[in-house]
Amino acid sequence: MAVLYLPTDESGFFMRRYFFNHQVECSIISRSAKTVSGICFFLLLFTGLLPNTVFAGDKQPAGIICEICGQQISGRYIQTSDGHTYHQTCYDKADKCPICLMPIISGQKTATLSDGRVCHLSCLDNADFCSLCGEPICRGQAYLKSEKYGETWHESCFNAAPKCGITGRPIAPGVATVKIGKEIFIKVAYDKSRKCIVSGLPVVNHGRYIVNARTGTFVLEKFKDKVHKCYSCGDSLPDGYDVGHGLFLCRYCYENGIKDSLAAQPYLNVIKTFFKEQGVTFPENVKIVILPPGQLIDDNLPALKGHCRNLLRTNTITGGGTLTHTIELLWGLNPDVFLRVATHEFSHAVIAEARFAASGKIYDVPYEEGRCEYTAYTFARSRGLPAYIIDGFSKNQVENYRKEFLHVLAHPPENIKTLLTAIDF
Repeated sequence: MAVLYLPTDESGFFMRRYFFNHQVECSIISRSAKTVSGICFFLLLFTGLLPNTVFAGDKQPAGIICEICGQQISGRYIQTSDGHTYHQTCYDKADKCPICLMPIISGQKTATLSDGRVCHLSCLDNADFCSLCGEPICRGQAYLKSEKYGETWHESCFNAAPKCGITGRPIAPGVATVKIGKEIFIKVAYDKSRKCIVSGLPVVNHGRYIVNARTGTFVLEKFKDKVHKCYSCGDSLPDGYDVGHGLFLCRYCYENGIKDSLAAQPYLNVIKTFFKEQGVTFPENVKIVILPPGQLIDDNLPALKGHCRNLLRTNTITGGGTLTHTIELLWGLNPDVFLRVATHEFSHAVIAEARFAASGKIYDVPYEEGRCEYTAYTFARSRGLPAYIIDGFSKNQVENYRKEFLHVLAHPPENIKTLLTAIDF
């Protein structure tokens, strides 16, 4: 018996198979079936004759017994490829096994299929079964088989079944699926697939796509204009936080308080020196929040543009909005250390507060002439937090700074940006 392979799709996984006659001689066309196997196959298929039968004509081999009636062969007979011989009339009258198409002879073990047909028990035990209908693949039937998935289907069942948009496999009844629009996917395959963060469609077989190298996310090119861009890192992401004023922060940047900038680095030595003079030693893995120079104007979150992601480590950063709003955000992170830095020019003033968890103190870290201490001080006091002002300004000075701060809030300059960073002590 031979098998004819006809590819049915470009994946190469599915092969169309037919059983056909592969004997030394076919009496129908009196030629070698080895050289004309395709012709024999189609002749047998369309005439309804047994695909693996050789017709030997009217010659009567001596001593050959019909396996159905037990009588010696006389007249026209049939001899199969595996050596079985029958009277033509006995063969025509006999019930046939639907799997192998051979006669069912008295005494042979049989089984009954779901549709009531009787087959050889041995054929049923060794048969391939259609993964869709559950019926055996019978000899002479067209079928498809996937070596990759280890499944076999009747061709008719395969063609009629809905297909998974990822694997191309037909979807059997009861299999968990995911439906997006008009497309359907096997859930197991869908869960493992790379998906477009906008449409949810698997990127395989759905067109060109764009990969975000940092996050490992995918966007189908046709949906790229519908993706939010993080105001902080610029990445295209599906979810996050709308922080108002047309700004969108991705979940990662928002929850980790990322950014930014190298502009804060000059203040690092000042801060280190100050805490060293105070005799403060930071434990390892301490969470530090620092708000370096920038402006805290109106209720916008800061314009976070960054290149210091490698500084994040165990630190956390956030900030923006009015001074009070900024400090509320920072305190909400519950840091171990909360740093306050101030500059001599109000246009670059930065107000923050420092709290070292072990001592419970608020640290103001001055940089030249500090400003806006009053607001930071009263904020800390209003929440019962221990605080003091290092510079020791007089009440009149503090009041003047407070008025100046409120004036700038009422008349904010253009192009306001707040620069944030994480500094690893």
